[in-house]
Amino acid sequence: MENEEPSMKCEYRPVSLPNEFPGGFFVCPLKEPRKILFANAEVLRLFDCRDFGELSIHLQDNVENMLAVEDVRRVPARWSTSWPRREA
Repeated sequence: MENEEPSMKCEYRPVSLPNEFPGGFFVCPLKEPRKILFANAEVLRLFDCRDFGELSIHLQDNVENMLAVEDVRRVPARWSTSWPRREA
């Protein structure tokens, strides 16, 4: 038994990836209307909301309501309908 190879057993642990991120994470479409489709627990905490429904009401279902007042004009102007292609 001395030459027995160590077990290659992998342990499966379900992970909720967006909630593992160190910060807020949300999903919304690039095209209008920019309704929030998903927000992790940190976003809920930042906006002092108990659940996604409360966040949707608080932000009036519009991701632009997440922006700081000074960014309201600047940020949407940088959104586009497609991602730029990367050169290989």
